[in-house]
Amino acid sequence: MRILLLCVVLGVQAHGQKTQARVVHPEAKNFDTYEDYVEALTDWKIASLKSTGVSVEPLRAELDILRKEVDSLKGALSGLNEWRYEFPLPYALLDTSGDGYSRMMFQGIILLVRLDSVEKYLDGVKVHLRIGNPGSAEYSRFKLYLSWWKRPAEKAALGLLTGSNSAPVKSFDRLESLEPGAWTPLVVTIGGVEPESMGVLEVQITDLDTVKFLK
Repeated sequence: MRILLLCVVLGVQAHGQKTQARVVHPEAKNFDTYEDYVEALTDWKIASLKSTGVSVEPLRAELDILRKEVDSLKGALSGLNEWRYEFPLPYALLDTSGDGYSRMMFQGIILLVRLDSVEKYLDGVKVHLRIGNPGSAEYSRFKLYLSWWKRPAEKAALGLLTGSNSAPVKSFDRLESLEPGAWTPLVVTIGGVEPESMGVLEVQITDLDTVKFLK
């Protein structure tokens, strides 16, 4: 009788060990998206707990709550990303393959920035910009900052690139006047840069020196 009982116990243990052995830890490289990997990782964890006889229902309930919170945060992040492009920021972000203009705000002043072209010049590039002043005052003598990155695979990733520590930054002291109600052309020369590396261009104006109001 004891021998039979021992065989039953060993059989149950062996069955549990076999079940646990069939649970394979997922690897991120085998999944197309991060969400699919997280889902597989969750299933693996639940299966591992089941093999030990631990109840997973309380954990499943907490997981459902966390998933809802993550979905809510994704929605909020999406709305924030849309807001970034609707409300003027201290810089203008431009896709060099596109057309149109971007807005930026500096010390309460809204300016428009348009990129005409980025062309090869000697060992670098020439960047042709136009700064639009929709206001009624004239601004002159300012510092211009340019940063750039390669174009991301998806346009939705443009906003995520801003502020990257690896992005090169160049500053230029400009003497031009930004006349009211007009576009002011700016040409900037940057050495040691290939046009292909400027997929996304960030433009910022600071240190405004002179403000002249109309009568």
